[in-house]
Amino acid sequence: MATPYKIDVSDQTVYIAGPMTGIEDCNFPAFDATSFKFKEKGFDVINPAALSRTHAAELGIEVGEMCVRECAMIDLVSIIATASHMYMMKGWEYSKGAKTEHALAEWLGITISYEVEESVKAHATHNKEWWFAFQAEQFKRISKLTKKKNDDYTGGSFTSNPFANFDEADDFGVDPLIGLSLRMGDKMQRLKAFCNGGLSLETNGDTVADIFNDLIGYSSIALGMLERKKEVD
Repeated sequence: MATPYKIDVSDQTVYIAGPMTGIEDCNFPAFDATSFKFKEKGFDVINPAALSRTHAAELGIEVGEMCVRECAMIDLVSIIATASHMYMMKGWEYSKGAKTEHALAEWLGITISYEVEESVKAHATHNKEWWFAFQAEQFKRISKLTKKKNDDYTGGSFTSNPFANFDEADDFGVDPLIGLSLRMGDKMQRLKAFCNGGLSLETNGDTVADIFNDLIGYSSIALGMLERKKEVD
């Protein structure tokens, strides 16, 4: 882990960047605590939480009433005009605003340090390009797996009804889609066991990945059944 104390104090103005949106109290307590640590060591600090509070007071409004764009402009101007260093708080890589600030710091050549060093690697490798490629590969693999399972459960590759096993629910007066939903409910119960078991990677023989794969497969079947129902109706 990087610490704020590795930075040379002389002529250093540190800008604190991190996540706010969706976090209780806009994550201001964490910003304030980090700001205090830097100030305690003699740094000049730009604290976005303090900037937001000051600007809101000047306008006579609550901080929550300020628009995202308005807050962002204040922060970005402060970075360009003053900051010589940027400190990325934990979770910055999941914040659109903090990622923008990070990119600006890189472009301006501002020194950057991190509360969690591993976040740099996550930001660089697990980006949108990686995600979309990973997603496409997963869907391709799940589609192949679903096709095989469908043949196994519906009577073989020579049967024409892809929902044959779920349609048998009609014999018991149950809508096939409800029957499928019950199967998905079974998977959700396994996930609960996974969570309650202390986030073990396995639960009753299934890996967590297997459970999510099955849920995706069931969801695709459900969409097909809904489309069939719409055409029949």
